[in-house]
Amino acid sequence: MDNINRIFLDNQKWKAEKLAEDPMYFKNLSEGQNPEYFFYWMFR
Repeated sequence: MDNINRIFLDNQKWKAEKLAEDPMYFKNLSEGQNPEYFFYWMFR
């Protein structure tokens, strides 16, 4: 398995763990955040 795939798999695992602990984790994390600029970077 190449490194990038490993990163994405680990990220999915981490996300599932966070949501299992607190289903509102990401919603709560985003509360109060209002950046002036939003940077979105994606590569394949």
